Amino acid sequence: TDQDTVLTRSPRFAVRAWGETILLLTRERPAPSQVADVSFGGSIRLYGYDLEQRQGRVRLMAYWESTARPAAWTRRAELIAADGTVVAEVQGAPLDPYLPPRRWDRGQLVAEAIDLRAPPETPAGSYRVRLGWRDQSGRPVPVNGTDLVDVATVRLP
Repeated sequence: TDQDTVLTRSPRFAVRAWGETILLLTRERPAPSQVADVSFGGSIRLYGYDLEQRQGRVRLMAYWESTARPAAWTRRAELIAADGTVVAEVQGAPLDPYLPPRRWDRGQLVAEAIDLRAPPETPAGSYRVRLGWRDQSGRPVPVNGTDLVDVATVRLP
């Protein structure tokens, strides 16, 4: 909603989201296990991530920081096979409807759990995890001259 809530008051909390039902608010900056520095459209920066693998599933905890107020953007995550085939894809707006990206102020910190589930028939092998953002009309938000950035490589059993 556009109402004033604890999520929109200053100073801003760092927000950690697990799925659609759990939000953790903290004044401490989350510390990812893997450091990154990737800017999407000059408004959102991936400053790190955690990666967890289970049978047929990759959970990526992406740590986002807004460097300017983004528009109504949608995040895209993909699991890509060596031949370029998209094995799993997830799209969504982190913290929507509570605090969607269009309401993030500069400096807002968001940690978002993203589950990429490979179909049961997916062969064993090496797969890339990619992230990107789309604007409100579905166009890719630029990042390093492309629309998606490779974040990690995983091995599925």
